[in-house]
Amino acid sequence: MKNERSLKILEIVSRADKPVGSWYIANKLSEVGIEVSFATIGRDLNSLEQKGFLKKNGIKGRTITPLGVEALLKSKKKQSIEEHNTKLVNLINSNVLKNFLMVLEARKTIEMTTARLAAQNITDNELKKLSDILTKQQKSYMLNKSAALEDIEFHRTIAIASRNEVLSSLYMFIATMGQQSELFEQLWRKLHKPYMGYHQSIYESLKEHSPEKAEKYMEAHLNQLCRDVENFWHEFNENKSISNDS
Repeated sequence: MKNERSLKILEIVSRADKPVGSWYIANKLSEVGIEVSFATIGRDLNSLEQKGFLKKNGIKGRTITPLGVEALLKSKKKQSIEEHNTKLVNLINSNVLKNFLMVLEARKTIEMTTARLAAQNITDNELKKLSDILTKQQKSYMLNKSAALEDIEFHRTIAIASRNEVLSSLYMFIATMGQQSELFEQLWRKLHKPYMGYHQSIYESLKEHSPEKAEKYMEAHLNQLCRDVENFWHEFNENKSISNDS
């Protein structure tokens, strides 16, 4: 929705538990620093009603329609994507990329081993914990919420299940360097793909107690991370070059 004021009006009407009119909306807009006349609000309401986003309930006021709810959700999703893209651009530079890839290489060395050992030593309780984490990750992704902490917890649980305290400690040290999982998440939103794509395969391998499969899928997971980071960096620099030339 292009008109930010109209979007704000839809939000106000959607949150009300009864039909509302211009006076109510004007007060709510004023609370967030938007001063506008009753006449202007009336025109906005008529426009939203004509588009099918609002429904008039006699003299009581207006309520939001299912079409209005859908338009509101789409606008919020678009705004969220734009905010993520802006944050990602601010995070990325050549030093970040270099350090990021070094961390991934170190993680691969450690986590291929922890995955193999975990397949041999993991308990039913730890498998249940991984399953719960995967469920939370999927819900967070569908709701466009952060799942960075669940990502770290998934890999941390595997490291602990390896029963190798040194490797587990090394993973926790590396995994928290530079808030890398948050940057992963920004990249994955930019690439329109859930970053936990390999997690289910890793979980199934651990459930089967297959060291070979667990190691293979963990390696594939981290190799894919490296490729996506490098591909994004290449695309980012190309777009920046085009922007500077225009």
